[in-house]
Amino acid sequence: MISKLVDGLYPPVCVLCGESGQAGHNNQGKYTAAADICRACQQDLVQNEPACYQCGIPLSAAGNNPRLCCADCLQSPPCFTRTLAPYLYQWPLDRLVQAFKFQGDLTVGRMLAGLIQGNIEKLANAAVPDAIIPIPLHRSRQQQRGFNQAALLAADLAKGLNIPLRENILLRGKPRLPQVELDAKARKKNIRGVFALDARVAKLPAHVALVDDVMTTGSTLSEAARILLERGVERVDCWVIARAPKPG
Repeated sequence: MISKLVDGLYPPVCVLCGESGQAGHNNQGKYTAAADICRACQQDLVQNEPACYQCGIPLSAAGNNPRLCCADCLQSPPCFTRTLAPYLYQWPLDRLVQAFKFQGDLTVGRMLAGLIQGNIEKLANAAVPDAIIPIPLHRSRQQQRGFNQAALLAADLAKGLNIPLRENILLRGKPRLPQVELDAKARKKNIRGVFALDARVAKLPAHVALVDDVMTTGSTLSEAARILLERGVERVDCWVIARAPKPG
């Protein structure tokens, strides 16, 4: 009743068009992903389906195989087992991600995390990870930006899905060139060796989900997964809001 009263007094507003959003809370009083985006704008978000089961790259057709992989993954499988990337990184989602990441719009961030969660909850027989780990930013870059967008997404997902959040496992070394400025080959070389594990962590979870905002080539997530697997993690999945086409 309190949640419905709050929604009535302070109705959600769509982060894209400014019109009324959808119901802010469900019958259990929990915030819903659709609160801060209207139905029309949500329908404008381009679904990434069918997509490669491992890397999330868009596929032309999946047939009846929900675990179909792209040619690249069949030839050279990535370190991670599965990628959830429910949308394509194009308008209007690219505008939302940029508003969250570079302008600090936390309302957009909460909405994006809710959309990821909604898609995870739709997965049939999905393996639930033992922990959620955000891709870390180097300290200097996080101080410059003021926050780590992956950590905020991961925190909302951990709370919404009731899965432990482990921000203390993965560490980031000295800053490198921004990945966005590089082609696929240079990205892979640039990110090599950038991650490490906190030596104070005695036991690692068996199955983890790495969280980031957008996957482009997958180099960053692959390098993080490689380190985790080398140190004893058995399975790594990747959760992102969107998949961009592979550059170059």
